[in-house]
Amino acid sequence: MLSTTKITAIHSSPLQRALLTAQAVQSAQPVSVPLETSPLLKEENFGQGEGKRYDGKRQPHLSFEEHIARGIFIPPTDRNDRFPDGESRNDVAKRAQIVVSDIILPYVRTAVEGGIQDLNVVFVSHGIFISELIAALLRQGGEEPRSGQFRGMKNTAWTLLTVKANAASDRKDGQIFEVQVIEHNSYRHLDTLVSTSHTGQSESEL
Repeated sequence: MLSTTKITAIHSSPLQRALLTAQAVQSAQPVSVPLETSPLLKEENFGQGEGKRYDGKRQPHLSFEEHIARGIFIPPTDRNDRFPDGESRNDVAKRAQIVVSDIILPYVRTAVEGGIQDLNVVFVSHGIFISELIAALLRQGGEEPRSGQFRGMKNTAWTLLTVKANAASDRKDGQIFEVQVIEHNSYRHLDTLVSTSHTGQSESEL
């Protein structure tokens, strides 16, 4: 799909697993497309919790912080919990809002002012951040997504959203933009992969 879509620009997390995907998308374009990286697009920073295995034995009399202080790493219990030196889910949401305000909306304004009907921008990031970015865009369009609605994306899956400016007569509660999720967590591009087995276990051949 991306190889047949005229892309205006690509924005990527600087982390290698995202950047390699962004570069593959860029190389598939028939003409040169600018690719920019931004730390705003990085995955949630888990700080001292990075790489730790969660201990499922949560102590009901201890707070999240008290668990961590005792070396018991449990999943965050709400959107404000963060591991030491890390981010909370709400911190990630704030980064997503900056991306909407500082990167995405300028593209929308450029399209409106220039009368451009088909301006396509690709963002390559990571599961948690992408879910927060989708939610931030929907809020920009006046919709409040359900908690966790866009979590659980598969590796290399993609989501397609459209953002368009509303005519003054169509605006509700002053909303200038309309945002729609056309397709979410799609991985049908993996259907053509060939599975091989060398040790009795199936693995994908990329």
